[in-house]
Amino acid sequence: TALRRVRRRGRAGALARGRRQLARRPLRGAPKARGARPWGRRRARRRGKVGGCGASGPPSAMHFEGGPASPRAQLHQDAYRRMRQYKAPNSIPDYLRRLCDYRQMDFEATFDQLGKLLFDSERAYDGGQYRKQYKDQWARDDPAFVVVQIAFLLVASVAYALAFHVHSVWGFLWIMLYTVVVDWFVVGALVSTACWYVANKYLRQHHAHSVEQEVEWLFAFDVHCNGFFVSFLVTYVLQYFLLPVLLTKSVVACLLSNLLYAVALTWYLYITFLGYRALPFLSYPQVFLYYPLMAIVLWLLFSVVLLTLRLKINPTMAFMAFHYAM
Repeated sequence: TALRRVRRRGRAGALARGRRQLARRPLRGAPKARGARPWGRRRARRRGKVGGCGASGPPSAMHFEGGPASPRAQLHQDAYRRMRQYKAPNSIPDYLRRLCDYRQMDFEATFDQLGKLLFDSERAYDGGQYRKQYKDQWARDDPAFVVVQIAFLLVASVAYALAFHVHSVWGFLWIMLYTVVVDWFVVGALVSTACWYVANKYLRQHHAHSVEQEVEWLFAFDVHCNGFFVSFLVTYVLQYFLLPVLLTKSVVACLLSNLLYAVALTWYLYITFLGYRALPFLSYPQVFLYYPLMAIVLWLLFSVVLLTLRLKINPTMAFMAFHYAM
């Protein structure tokens, strides 16, 4: 009886081994896996050689040759295609290309951003985390903010040209081009490049177990545009209505003009500080606020000392004489 039991168990084991070998053999006409043997598909899928959840290649390779893709592979392909379609441009040529197409600009979001800069500056950079998470960039991909700011500058330059009695067409064009190209773009590019260099060179934190990040130049230019907008309201709009007082040679005009430019620079520095503070990989963003603020205070004290010595410094008269040849 015991011998019969041993023989039965041996036959059952042999049959089980035969079934497993037959299951591992490829059927005739069956699709072959790309880069893996037919009987090693499970092992290859675990190692990431064939499509599936653990595949290391692009989603387009997540299927077998000769057969349709699985529903899970098709889902991965669709998600990858949507991600590539809606990914924001991270280069200056793409940004300039969108600048020429007004249909890709969101002006409603732009004016909402302007309102946050004026009334709720702490929340002005909340969208950066969203763009980094879903679009893999900190900078704005919508050039509508730049278009609106250029429009404001053109209107302001025309108003100043009318105030200083510029009658020639060439004079109007020269003032508009100089305001936009030199005062806004060239000076802004220089300031943005300096801040971008300082942030990447001296303020970045390096961690061994995290992805290394850096400040994008477009983000530095976005921060400059935000700060320029608030200073524009002081040095262009408010100053325009105070010109009858500021262009006099009194002590009050000198003090008011220096105070006006000090407020504009302080507001600009505060918006700049908030922009770089929004980046979690920068260690000491206060450098963009404290040291320039100390320089502004020293400048105000120096102007007061010069006024006591009867040496009047009026920044408004200096800038107006340079731009409009008073």
